[in-house]
Amino acid sequence: MPNFPYTLAGPDEQILVLECPPFLDHASADELRAEAIRLLPDRDGAGLVLDMSGCHLVTSIGIAALLQIDEFCSDRSAPFCLTNIEQPIDELLGMLNLTRKFTICSDREEAVDWAATL
Repeated sequence: MPNFPYTLAGPDEQILVLECPPFLDHASADELRAEAIRLLPDRDGAGLVLDMSGCHLVTSIGIAALLQIDEFCSDRSAPFCLTNIEQPIDELLGMLNLTRKFTICSDREEAVDWAATL
């Protein structure tokens, strides 16, 4: 299982900031989802920020993984957002009407602040 870089942020380090791989596809989607589930702090106030700054391609399998991560976070009442999305991926999310589904923040600091206040 690949390891994805991550940090814990926020006032009590309750916000998981997980870095998306360069290609969110059949080779990485399951592992990213498993890491998000494994690493999300199991406590009140936990949240997940997925930093997509290094991600250049998202396939349909990657989209499914994002939706599954969102559902997992929703079930745990943990805020989930995407940040640092490159323009082609942002356009893809827009074409799929997912920009309304996902909270999107412009940078990590804004995303962590958003997640920590919910």
